[in-house]
Amino acid sequence: MSGASAAEYVAIPYNGATNGSLPLAFTGSGIQAANGPPNPNLVPTGNPRLLMDGTGLTAFSDIGSSTDDAMAMASSHLAFQNKLRNGLPSLASRIRRSQAFVTTTSSGQARSIWYPAGSKTVANRAQSAQDRASLSITSGVPVVGDFMILDGATTCNATPSLRTGIVRSISQHAIIVADTANPAGGFTAAQYDSIGLEFDSVAYAVDTANFGGPTDLDANGRVVIFYTRAVNELSPSPTTFATGFFANKDLFAGDSIEGCLTSNEGEMIYMMVPDPTGVVNSNVRSVSFVRNQSGPTLVHNLEHLIGASRRMYVNGASQFEDLWLDEGLANVALELAFYRTSFGLLPRQNIGLAELTEGPNAAKRISAFNSYENTPFTYLRSWLARPDTTGALLHASRSDLTATGSVAPIGALWAFLRYASDRVNNSDAAFWYSLV
Repeated sequence: MSGASAAEYVAIPYNGATNGSLPLAFTGSGIQAANGPPNPNLVPTGNPRLLMDGTGLTAFSDIGSSTDDAMAMASSHLAFQNKLRNGLPSLASRIRRSQAFVTTTSSGQARSIWYPAGSKTVANRAQSAQDRASLSITSGVPVVGDFMILDGATTCNATPSLRTGIVRSISQHAIIVADTANPAGGFTAAQYDSIGLEFDSVAYAVDTANFGGPTDLDANGRVVIFYTRAVNELSPSPTTFATGFFANKDLFAGDSIEGCLTSNEGEMIYMMVPDPTGVVNSNVRSVSFVRNQSGPTLVHNLEHLIGASRRMYVNGASQFEDLWLDEGLANVALELAFYRTSFGLLPRQNIGLAELTEGPNAAKRISAFNSYENTPFTYLRSWLARPDTTGALLHASRSDLTATGSVAPIGALWAFLRYASDRVNNSDAAFWYSLV
């Protein structure tokens, strides 16, 4: 490579083959240490390192080889994210483009609502009797106790899976709906309310500030969070499971011409539900476990929702985000949520154990780490153990997406994006927004 004398390069080896190795050698001359701004900070030597032992930040030593909940939840995560894109219509025929309407929020501030042309507005929800079995998300803001018929299918080409949901809580940015067929012993009304408040103050605040606002196809000014046993049913064993997901199919119109028959025509995130006695597939999911996973799962999947909806109806993209970057930004969202909840810690600081475990905010910072930052670090640990076997820029057809330990690419690409952001002079938020 040649260029200006002050140029800076990052070399990322990438083997696009589905199997086998590819020898690669680099020869450099005239190499100089990288200078800022910002000046790169080297990791101090001689410090202990973090050990994630299944519960998070509890011990400090060399990184071990134990497998924790984050590994179990994501051992086939990339393959599942790729599956969610199966059968989607082309974005080039995105429901006869979109129309924008300007309305106001309850506080009197103007905002734009984006509807697919020919779909629904507040006054009129167009339905095709031969295509739709029933309504999905009701236009406008419902009230607690209202019922919705929602399709729990994950893809456009899946068999429709209509489920009855009841609205359990409404917050400023969320409508929380619970499947009426969920196992007994789940969340209380107070717990649903707390999830809505956490979504507003962490997930929505962090993700919209850094990646932009989502669309509002269903004209309710909120994201529908559907707690349904349909997510639990995707897990045949207790060791590999999903805590929730966003499905691109819900952003298309629910018709068979240019849309998706299983679409709920709105902004939705599907969530795992408590199952204290293991009714679904004999897999026990305690109330405390599911509640603790709700925060980071919503942060992660709201970024997916924002990226997909903006590409469809705001930015006019011709395809969805590449899988590697989409997943990388969703894990960046988790890191940003850590900063928001860690009482004073910010990006581009050198954060050591003392900053996390000492001082008046130690307990809160450890809790923030375990809730939001533990997952990206766990993924990164998997990659650091064998960086020669995988990398960040994976193609969706790669066989290792379905292999155990496929969280390694996620850790690598999160670390790469963090590095790239640190090398940019403007704010982190401006950098993330420019990628979206």
